[in-house]
Order: sequence, then structure tokens, then C-alpha cells
Amino acid sequence: MISHSGEVSGFLASNTVFPAKGMAVTVLSNEDGISLIGPLSRQISELLLSADTAKETTQVDAILEGLQHGRIDRAFFTSDANSYFTDTVLHDYASSLSPLGKLQGVTRTAEQLRGGMTHRSYRAQFETKTLLLNIYVMPDGKYEQFLVEDTLP
Repeated sequence: MISHSGEVSGFLASNTVFPAKGMAVTVLSNEDGISLIGPLSRQISELLLSADTAKETTQVDAILEGLQHGRIDRAFFTSDANSYFTDTVLHDYASSLSPLGKLQGVTRTAEQLRGGMTHRSYRAQFETKTLLLNIYVMPDGKYEQFLVEDTLP
């Protein structure tokens, strides 16, 4: 994702480009009294990206549900990521995620190329809380990093 925004006395603009997807979102407004262009740009981007993410989102759902139970399908991960997911780490994930209730859905919010990998950001909605995910995927589709973060109150 490449983005830039700007404003000048009463006029606002936001441009977000997804080069790997051949997509762009541009939002223009002459109303600067409300926070419009950022949230609108994010919502439109999410809609465009979600049309391209059904298989990937299903896989992320499965990984999160597995982590709630202290297990993962190691075939989805690189050897480095697998070395991170020790029994202790998997137990920690289970104790942190299982109290959140059923996973209700995952939405990708951003994607960009970084360091030879694809970085994807998601929002994961559980029954009692929303978490953020930062995931790095190798060109072969294996997960190098799968980071779960708490949201600020």
C-alpha cells in the first residue's frame, strides 16, 4: 500500500494505491469539519480487498481458532515461525485467546510489500473483544510472522 493525503483550507484529499492488486482509492472532500476522508478511504479499501481475500481469510480464521486451543497447523508456517511456536507459546496463546469467546470474523485492513514478504493487517472480532493482526507472508504463501495485538481502549 502506498498512500498520501493532503489538505488546504476547506479541501481534503486522500489517495491510497495497492500496486500489487492494481487498485487505488481516492477520496476528495470539501468538508473539513468532520473526520471523513480517512475512515471512508479505509472502508472502501477494506471492501475492495475483502473481495480478493476469501481463501486467505478462511486460513487466518483457522489459524486463530487453532491458537485459541493451543495448536497450529505447522504446514502453514516457515521453519522460523514454527521454531517460535513452542508448547509454551501455544499455551500462552490459548490462555489469552480462549476467554475472548467465539471468533466472529476477520477483516483484512491493509496489504503491502515489505522486505521480500507481503505484510497484511487484519482486525479479528471475537465475542468480547477486537484484536489486531500483523502477518508477514513469504512468496511461497507460508507465514513467517503471525502477530496478535491487543487494541487500545
